[in-house]
Amino acid sequence: MRHELSIEQMKYYQEITQAAVGRNEEIRKEALNSLAEDTGIHAMLPRFTNFISEGIKCNINENNLGMFFDPNLSHVLLA
Repeated sequence: MRHELSIEQMKYYQEITQAAVGRNEEIRKEALNSLAEDTGIHAMLPRFTNFISEGIKCNINENNLGMFFDPNLSHVLLA
């Protein structure tokens, strides 16, 4: 059974994923720092993992070599 997220967790997930694919490098860095330091994201890890996986699949399928996922995002989640 999949764990349901609270409203705050859903907002956090949305902000992080939008920052990850956005063009603003400063906001992306803040999001990555937040992921690296936040100890309460364990319930969201499956969603973040799926988000990264789907982003990679889309880029491979579209041969979009110019927009690879930020490797720091997956590194932060594995830390």
